[in-house]
Amino acid sequence: MIPDGWTRYEIEDLIGTAEPEVLAEVPIVISLDPPDASWAEEICLDLTDHDDPLVRGNAVLALGHLARTTGDLDEERARAAICAGLEDEDEYVRDQAEAAADDVETFLEWVIER
Repeated sequence: MIPDGWTRYEIEDLIGTAEPEVLAEVPIVISLDPPDASWAEEICLDLTDHDDPLVRGNAVLALGHLARTTGDLDEERARAAICAGLEDEDEYVRDQAEAAADDVETFLEWVIER
């Protein structure tokens, strides 16, 4: 079971149908206590391309959470998503990408160029 009472299947259903305000919660919820690290990472990476900046920002931030909670990320893909977030047109996304960059530098010992 995923925190907040959401099951993995409910989350997968939410991704295609939820309003951005609800969808924005998904990456945060699944990254803090991931039931499956690869599954959670894939969802977060997919949501980093979402049209809504709240969803996009939270998805990037969640990559940092996953660095802390799982100690592992696909470096090529996660680094690209974080770097894209740092360059995003939206300030919220940039701020969340900055936090994620700090997390991967701390927990995975990556260097993120800013």
